[in-house]
Amino acid sequence: MKIAMVFKKPAYLIYLFLLCSILLAIEKKLALAQLRAWLEPPHASSSSKFENQSLPTLADILNEDVPFEEEVSLQDSLQISDKANRVYCLVPSQYNKRGKRLWPSILQSWGLRCDTIKFFVDPPGPDDEPPPKIFKVKGKGGYPDMEAEVVVLPMVRKTGGICPDGKVCRHIWEKMWRAWVFVSENDVDKAEWFCKIDDDSFFIPSNLRKYVRDQGWSPDDKHYFGYRGWFDPQDTFVSGVSSAFSRGTVREMSHLFTNMDHEYGDRKNFKSGRCVDRDGATEERTTFVCLKQIGILAEPTHDKRFRRRALPLGIPFTLTYFRKKTSESWYWFNLPYSEGQMENCCAPDAWGIHGYKNEQRMLRMEWNLYNTSIDELNKSLDHFTVGEDDWWKHWYTLQLKEGIARDMHQIKTGGLSSLKS
Repeated sequence: MKIAMVFKKPAYLIYLFLLCSILLAIEKKLALAQLRAWLEPPHASSSSKFENQSLPTLADILNEDVPFEEEVSLQDSLQISDKANRVYCLVPSQYNKRGKRLWPSILQSWGLRCDTIKFFVDPPGPDDEPPPKIFKVKGKGGYPDMEAEVVVLPMVRKTGGICPDGKVCRHIWEKMWRAWVFVSENDVDKAEWFCKIDDDSFFIPSNLRKYVRDQGWSPDDKHYFGYRGWFDPQDTFVSGVSSAFSRGTVREMSHLFTNMDHEYGDRKNFKSGRCVDRDGATEERTTFVCLKQIGILAEPTHDKRFRRRALPLGIPFTLTYFRKKTSESWYWFNLPYSEGQMENCCAPDAWGIHGYKNEQRMLRMEWNLYNTSIDELNKSLDHFTVGEDDWWKHWYTLQLKEGIARDMHQIKTGGLSSLKS
């Protein structure tokens, strides 16, 4: 009774109102500070904040979370393409036992959907079998015959053996810069977007086309994108598992690569972190250094819910990888806390997924995406325990399949499609 009488007095109501207003203002300020910290990398300076961030709207979330039941036929996936965004697939590899095992699987799965695909290999040694100029695969089960040119690069260094520093010689940087020079001199007009894909990755070209279309990018502008990580708090790179470049970038960087200095011998005799052709130079860091030199920086490709579109750790591992406060992995270094993890890690329109060293696993992914119905994939989840690896693989494959179906529907109904020649 006494409390009720107190609050009948106008002065006390005014005080109460002012107190609530102050508390709400403080709460709002704290919430904004928390959101700002959440969006920025842990060690970010003002120059390394996330560019052009926008949070998803309720409509975005509701539209995406409604199951899409329209199926994608195998033939549609092979024939219908976005005519304005052709994709060139550059696959560095070796013509050895491993390559001979993986190449047929690539050409009977994701390689079919590249507008151009070529394998880039080292020169054969004196005792090695020389690679064919054209690698051919006979189609099976409704799949067409497929072939790809094999480009032997004029490499000076030979992969394999032991280098002067006692480590196994891996000269992937020399292979990559020579490959990009070849593309610029011979193939730059064959596509708008150029992707370097490791031979043990699964690539979905239609999702990359969708991404650049949604961004409204011109292929003749400078773009370098994929899974973006950090070398240090200021410098970012794109994982080489599935890195992507606009035609404008390919033209620009090939001029730089052609005129690079060349340094041979033990890597400890040369300074690292420079745009040079050097023994032991790594692909990702040197690509970043060279492109930064001409003003081209790595761009993030997560969706509005901060899920990634290139997955260097593959699935199901990424779907179960939890970020601990003590994590020191390169994967988490300097990543904003907004980046999704575990089941929220990976976008339904991802295009590059690492971890397909087994050719049967690559073909199984192809079968599930383009030959298995959405209903069958849904039912297959019941055969596994929720949370186990096979359950996660099927669950995420279902997300990808629905994403491909949505994009195919958009292309067919939006007047963007053309039959591939």
